[in-house]
Amino acid sequence: MKIPIIILILLVTLTTGLYMARPKPEPPHETSPQLPKNSLLIRGSIPYWDQQKATQSFAENVSNLNQVALFWYYIDSNGKATKYTYALENPSILTLAHQNNIKAFFTLTNLGERAGDNWDSKRVEEVIKDNNSRAKHIEDILNIFSRLPFDGVSIDYEEVAPSQRDNFSSFIKQLAASLHQRGKLLNVAIHPVTDSNSEKRYYFQDVKNLSESADYLAVMAYGEHENDSGPGPIASYPWVNKIITYLKAKNIPLQKIFLGIPLYGYDWTEGSNNPATDLTYQDTQNLLAQFRLNLEWDEQLKSSHFTYNNQGQVHQVWFEGSRSVEQKMKLAQDAGLGGVSFWRLGEEDPNIWAEIKQFK
Repeated sequence: MKIPIIILILLVTLTTGLYMARPKPEPPHETSPQLPKNSLLIRGSIPYWDQQKATQSFAENVSNLNQVALFWYYIDSNGKATKYTYALENPSILTLAHQNNIKAFFTLTNLGERAGDNWDSKRVEEVIKDNNSRAKHIEDILNIFSRLPFDGVSIDYEEVAPSQRDNFSSFIKQLAASLHQRGKLLNVAIHPVTDSNSEKRYYFQDVKNLSESADYLAVMAYGEHENDSGPGPIASYPWVNKIITYLKAKNIPLQKIFLGIPLYGYDWTEGSNNPATDLTYQDTQNLLAQFRLNLEWDEQLKSSHFTYNNQGQVHQVWFEGSRSVEQKMKLAQDAGLGGVSFWRLGEEDPNIWAEIKQFK
């Protein structure tokens, strides 16, 4: 149906007049849009020396995890990727992981298996010193995939000599290429760096270079205070924030970074030269009950602690419970990191699992 031209003119005039008569809306407030926060991938580790307990925790909390790392292998004195004697290569763990859409990694380290063994730089140096050595080592790693259906490997080579910077980067680049050709993933554990001194100590890890090859970089953001140091938090909020700030300054893809979060504590005896005693969460609860103590919270450090007296000896305890874990997860999320990596399953505060749900 055609409308006469005169009617069209009248309609346009009337509509325009009505529009011009309308009051102008108020300008919107100058507020930042509320963008949804990124969810975090959640990884847990199962150590061979407490495999049964850690596996039980894994089985009970599969709905809260995206990845699991099995601490089963190390470089032996002959340069071979070897299973720890007491590690049980249990394929049912991988089956359970895959049934729940969880990626399963095996962890390969340079930590010997005898009591008192340290992280051995020499073992790493031998297997990454040239192209032939790296190729042989990579083939050794790939052989593990032929035995068990892992989705990836986590390279946890610690305390390596600073002189190995180029060799280590070349190794990771070549390993990543071999893994990606086979549809496998690569995670690299990296040391926490907060200043020039720690950067020199861990110079072998060129994190910017590593990030161009690896799928994930898991920063071990714990050890601010160790069992052989003075008492204090294992990973205070300000210290962890410095680690994240350092990594962000390297212009690394943030989604590749996993923030390592500790789930343990230490008990230091004041005035003693003996190392602190390792504590699980349950150990801390037993001490609180035994000595009828109240748990203390340091708001600045965002860490739990308490002091007790046992037969005239004063003890200081610091540990990471659900409250401090939540703060670190918020820090990781606000920084735009890809995930968090818990060290380790089997000794955690059970309340962390309720906290984790809000970040997935």
